[in-house]
Amino acid sequence: MYVKVLKLFQLFVGDDTNSVVKVYSLKNDSWNKVPDCPYNLCYPCSFGTLASGALHWLVNPKVKSDRTNLILAFDLAVEEYRLVPQLDFYDKNSSMDVGVLGGCLTILCNHNRHRLDAWVMKEYGVQESWTKLYSVQPFEYMFPVAYSKCGEEVLLEKNSKRLVWYDLKNNKRVKNVKIRGMIFFRRASNWCYKPLEEDIESWIGAREDKRGCYLCSTDFDSLDRAIELDHPLKTPHLGTEILGSCNGLLCLYNGEEDVVLWNPSTRKYKKLPVTIMEFPHDGFCVCQFVIYGFGYDEKSDDYKVVRLVQFYADDNDLWESEVKVYSLKNDSWNRVRDCPYYLRYKRGYGMLASGALHWVVNPKAESDKTNLILAFDLGVEEYRLVPQPDFVDKDFHMNVGVLGGCLTIQCNHFKVNLDVWVMKEYGVKESWMKLFSVMQPETIRSFDYVRPVAYSNSGGEVLLEKDLKKLVWYDLNKKRVRNVRILGAPDTFELDICWGSLVPLSGNGEGNAKKQQAGEKKKNKKNRKKR
Repeated sequence: MYVKVLKLFQLFVGDDTNSVVKVYSLKNDSWNKVPDCPYNLCYPCSFGTLASGALHWLVNPKVKSDRTNLILAFDLAVEEYRLVPQLDFYDKNSSMDVGVLGGCLTILCNHNRHRLDAWVMKEYGVQESWTKLYSVQPFEYMFPVAYSKCGEEVLLEKNSKRLVWYDLKNNKRVKNVKIRGMIFFRRASNWCYKPLEEDIESWIGAREDKRGCYLCSTDFDSLDRAIELDHPLKTPHLGTEILGSCNGLLCLYNGEEDVVLWNPSTRKYKKLPVTIMEFPHDGFCVCQFVIYGFGYDEKSDDYKVVRLVQFYADDNDLWESEVKVYSLKNDSWNRVRDCPYYLRYKRGYGMLASGALHWVVNPKAESDKTNLILAFDLGVEEYRLVPQPDFVDKDFHMNVGVLGGCLTIQCNHFKVNLDVWVMKEYGVKESWMKLFSVMQPETIRSFDYVRPVAYSNSGGEVLLEKDLKKLVWYDLNKKRVRNVRILGAPDTFELDICWGSLVPLSGNGEGNAKKQQAGEKKKNKKNRKKR
């Protein structure tokens, strides 16, 4: 038995692909270059799935002109490529993923989020041996992990959040799983993140397409062309996240040891010192979620980065947290009081409004699904709850955001409509106002996710991000939309706004931050008056 590691790099330019493939042998303790990959990877950040002595990926014959999903195998013994025969699918528009179960190759077929089918290849390489294992309808992402000892149940990873046992005989979920050992979770998303452009007045950003993960930008006033950015964390093989933007500064992230503050207008940056995670006492799972936020403390004229880590115990209603705050002025991290609530979303970066970072939280991890809005005040470094409107219908998916400097709530009534609420006077419950509702399909065709990004310069329209794929302007008076087309924009993206500034990164704001924030408040106030 020989242990090997395969490393595959692909560079996409239009429909042309260049790849480099190397194989490491533990026996020889060396890397060896093998023939280039003859196909294009569907998912640029995916890992090879091991079954029957081969690694497997989903591939396409071409990058954009052919969307055919193929299963590529790399035989570790002979170090050669081959295609695995698939089913004659009756619905070839379904998206696919590959996995392994009980040593057998599996396929997951997502039928436009209406149904999920799982197929298993009982005899490797034999097309006729494909057997449907289970179907989940209505759609939930149920990834098979392992059979039970008796073989009558399958352990499933549900929506990248929890584990459940699924009864194959009766075709139903039977029980949730409480983790007592250690299971290593990969990040659920293959995204690698946001962007911006070079104008002292305004910026807007986007992220990731088939070429890989990169940052690009476009001018907010024109929204006409996307330009790839050079930034201090740019590398060929790692994606960079934007953890937040404030007063013309961006907080960039490539990993726990690579976090920087960057001013794209001056090209100056500051790398943050590394701070370790302080694990809790025994009994808590090592599976932790790490959430960041970035903002400006007006009281001390200081920029701060907040890192919030939550650890979970065997009992899903027990957790511990570690919260640290970085000060640019002091160039150091300081631990503050633990977060008293359970984070609702594991990738929810803090939304900055009125000098505080905001997240959606629950009182308890599993037993209480009440949505609360938690604020962390950057000035006094303390937590508080933000009052919400008295919703008539509470059956919706809730998220928070910022629009024109004001805190917002997005209430997504799935496949029906989206309501956007704005808090006109921060902290005052009575100041919540429903800004608009987007109906399906009257206003916008079917969508899963819509997020307000910014007001137009006139204040009469709101820029909306739809399903991480499209931008539209929504007219607040006429209640209709118009599409935005940006040349060179990625196929999938997420936006962030950054207003250009000359804020220095020497560890001392020298008053520029206050001037910049005053300018942004003045501009936001002007836009609100126009409405």
